Amino acid sequence: MAPSWRGRAADGRGRRKGAASTALMHASGGCAGGVSRATLGRMSTSAAAAPHPVRWGIIAPGIIAHRQVADMRRHGLRVDAVASCELARAQAFAAEFSLARAYGDYAQLCADPEIDAVYIASPHPFHAEQALQAIAHGKHVLVEKAFAMSAAQAQTVFDAAAARGVIALEAMWVRYLPYMRVIEDWLAEGHIGRVRAMSADRSTVLSTDPTHRVRAIELGGGALLDVGVYAISFVQAVLGAPVAIAARGRLTEQGVDAAAAAVLEYAGGALATVTTSIDTVGTNAVTIMGERGRIEVLPNAYEWPFDVRLLDAEGTQLGAFTASHEGCGMHFQALELESLVAAGRTRSEVMSPDDTMDVLRIIDEIRRQIGVRYPSDDANEDLADERGRRRRG
Repeated sequence: MAPSWRGRAADGRGRRKGAASTALMHASGGCAGGVSRATLGRMSTSAAAAPHPVRWGIIAPGIIAHRQVADMRRHGLRVDAVASCELARAQAFAAEFSLARAYGDYAQLCADPEIDAVYIASPHPFHAEQALQAIAHGKHVLVEKAFAMSAAQAQTVFDAAAARGVIALEAMWVRYLPYMRVIEDWLAEGHIGRVRAMSADRSTVLSTDPTHRVRAIELGGGALLDVGVYAISFVQAVLGAPVAIAARGRLTEQGVDAAAAAVLEYAGGALATVTTSIDTVGTNAVTIMGERGRIEVLPNAYEWPFDVRLLDAEGTQLGAFTASHEGCGMHFQALELESLVAAGRTRSEVMSPDDTMDVLRIIDEIRRQIGVRYPSDDANEDLADERGRRRRG
């Protein structure tokens, strides 16, 4: 396929030019060989310079929000309010975490003048609408993966955030974790030479209930948007946007992808394979392969803790890193947003809007090839047509 997106290619060592890290610098961990503690010690102090702590509100107090707020509280971040479509759920969540306010309406939280940023943890079909509502009230937004149902939908959120002068950041958890900075440095230092190939798997067995969110077409079900987005984002972090994609998939009776596999081709000749499933026990590992060695993110690459190792061509271990701190590491993505606020910036270099758009364009194309179509796709096409008319007119 011919790409329709703007990609930033890798620089030949597998690292995009100009990439920087802020939240990743708040890391602690154990390392051996190949990595100096100085690499992990370059901590951003910008958050301390903020005029007041960022005051967070939470939309949709489900399982992922519990993990997020537990980590934020554990590491000293301020969370003041929560909203649910069911007031009782919001009140229970507020009681659990000693939050000051609970709302039974998302609009009330978005309008709260004492909230600076909103973490959105609802199912992905609702992300764009809720983000736009918060942005309209001048709030920064940290939006769970998948950021939106499609690249077109995500663009509306980024455009609104830019117009309002606020931050719109994807909560793609793995991109902010300490081991990503270690991998970035190993690649930049040339330990494995030019990256020639990558493999990334995110496969697990989820609910077989046909009415469950992961199998419901109207709720954006399927492997790609729920779990495959991790593997695709990992590949994009290293190699950028591909020039061609070839994909195959297996669909459920409900029309969502039970499994998908894709080969991504890059301008410099690198190839990446991505596999994902909601009914298969996978390796859940990532391997970055170069001319002189490889980097392995050992199973489970998307669970806690993380082990990463650097190997030469003979398989000799040159370096290793094991993440070592309390919690799940979900506070790093909130720290990234807070550091941007403190610095007076709206664009992250850890997970930029371009990165999110690249990932969603890859998913859009894989969905197109394997035949997954959501109700929101019709609205996205209408929006694209309208944008085209405006450009021509």
